[in-house]
Amino acid sequence: MTGTFSLHFTQQFFWGLLVLLCFIGWGRMVKALVYTPSSQIIPQHVDWGLMAGWGMAFTLIIGGVLNALSIVSIELLSVYVLLGALTGTITLYRNRLKLPTLSLSHIFIFGSLIAVLLTYYAMAIQFQSTSCADDDIAYIPFITRMLQTGSLMDPFSLRRIAGFGGHTFLQALIGISGNENTANLMDRGVAVLVCFGLVIGHFRTPGNNTAAPYSLSLLQGLVIIMIIALLPFPFLNSASHATGLVIFLTLFRTLDLTEKPQSPNYRTLWLIAALVAAAASLRPHFLLSAALGVTLFWLICWWQEKRHSVKYCLSLIHTGLASLIFLLPWMVTLQLSSNSPLYPLFKGNHRPEFETYSADNSSFELARFVFDIMSEPRMLLLWLPLVLVLIYKHSKTSLALSLSALITAFVITAVFNLSDIDNLHRYVAPFANAAIIGAIIAFVRACENEKTSFKKLILPTKATHIMIILIVLILAPALMTKSARIIAGHWDRPILSDEVRGVYAHMQDSVPEGAGIMAMVFHPFAWDYSRNAIANIDVPGAVSPDPGMPFFKGPDALKQYLLNLNFPYLAIGDFDKPGMCLYHRRLWEFHRDSENPMWKSIAPYYLDFMDNAETLAKSESVIFDEQGFRVIRLQ
Repeated sequence: MTGTFSLHFTQQFFWGLLVLLCFIGWGRMVKALVYTPSSQIIPQHVDWGLMAGWGMAFTLIIGGVLNALSIVSIELLSVYVLLGALTGTITLYRNRLKLPTLSLSHIFIFGSLIAVLLTYYAMAIQFQSTSCADDDIAYIPFITRMLQTGSLMDPFSLRRIAGFGGHTFLQALIGISGNENTANLMDRGVAVLVCFGLVIGHFRTPGNNTAAPYSLSLLQGLVIIMIIALLPFPFLNSASHATGLVIFLTLFRTLDLTEKPQSPNYRTLWLIAALVAAAASLRPHFLLSAALGVTLFWLICWWQEKRHSVKYCLSLIHTGLASLIFLLPWMVTLQLSSNSPLYPLFKGNHRPEFETYSADNSSFELARFVFDIMSEPRMLLLWLPLVLVLIYKHSKTSLALSLSALITAFVITAVFNLSDIDNLHRYVAPFANAAIIGAIIAFVRACENEKTSFKKLILPTKATHIMIILIVLILAPALMTKSARIIAGHWDRPILSDEVRGVYAHMQDSVPEGAGIMAMVFHPFAWDYSRNAIANIDVPGAVSPDPGMPFFKGPDALKQYLLNLNFPYLAIGDFDKPGMCLYHRRLWEFHRDSENPMWKSIAPYYLDFMDNAETLAKSESVIFDEQGFRVIRLQ
């Protein structure tokens, strides 16, 4: 068993790197489409990190088209990855750089950095998220459903209506070679490597095909390690965290290359529009930050020039319309799935009586809540980019994205006023950390170019080198040890055992092929979605097609509703069995009696559905009952 697992681990290690090459390859194609000798944005030579960011954005746009057409498949994605990887390999070979002569200090710093990154990447292959309430019942099943059915149709899922599905498509690129155990490899592994490429590539002079990215100063290397080690980044589940950071860093670097956004360079505008749409496809609220960042960048450029007002306005409108065109396939897919092209502007299947994260507070209560959240240390970091921008006044891009991140954070906090600091921080971390990283690397470049009074921070002395090496000696082993412990702790320990997977197969076999199944079970990624029409309830009461799933009206009303929607079978787990994560009766009895307003308002819906399902199990025919799982046939 261990030997088989080692083979699987090795396979996933190299498959993830192949996906990275795929992004680079398709990014090279994007550069070929955008670059012209007279282009005002794209230099002839682009580093691999920026190409990978463009390739990820291009992949997200393609994913929307494939989902809208319901033609996502393992075979098609395999061809896509292999073609992109082949192009990426050729690109890296042609753009290979001659490494300069490095000092021992440089070799140590950047050797440690590479070791930290590869260890972290290896950890992501087998990392199992602590959020079974999100991944096991929603995000991982989305991957399975997309690969098996060609699209992402889940009309009863709150997490489905709350996202277009772009991140799921990126995860599916990994999933075609793995399973649920590798669900975090895209976000915690591949995307982190792309972020590294984007950071070191920013230090490279545009158009200079030298070994500049590989001859970074010791201070730059230290900055990168400090970012990796100390910048707070919440990975609470397998949703979009680092992938969001990739797109926003790519947007930052792309805008940073833009000198005249008022010029009618349509290829430039469409590239920026694609990045905005790609950000939105990962999470809808990313659209606000990305669109606001681009708009502020245009306004800052216009304010400095104070002419060409009409041209600025027309190019901005052009970019906005192009963004909608790129996002349209994802909007169509969400409309088909959840009856909403853009949630929460259009509620769709979200039930108006169900409040998940928002409440109608008074102005005073809302202001106090926003102040409490924004005064948390993690949120106070949002002000750091503005401080650096005030010192280094030449970065229009940093100023625009820093302001957009701060404004979006205030809006998100005000809207989700029933949430808490942990959830709110992970909502804003991707674009907030992109603004922080962008401001830091711009500031370091300014220091090294002696453009600020802080050039004294960079002292080419042996004492400085020794200090930096000592810091790396402390950070690098600690980070590598942490990753190694996670690898060892999860080695040969799958999320779902073969025995339990077999129970799911037997449970589904008890239902006729093609029949509809309404399910509230603990590991819905074990279903075969190509065999039956299966709807998973992730949060009872939140989302359901009209007229809405009935609650607090008894089991007969629920039964009739399911039959009217052609779901004659109801699959449930044992709600009283300990360790069943989200669908555990005692958990929701505790929340019902707690003081937390969000969980207290949700608890009655969980408990009512559990009571109705248990009652139906007694009054209707139970056709499967094994190891705490039951299938009820509604007569």
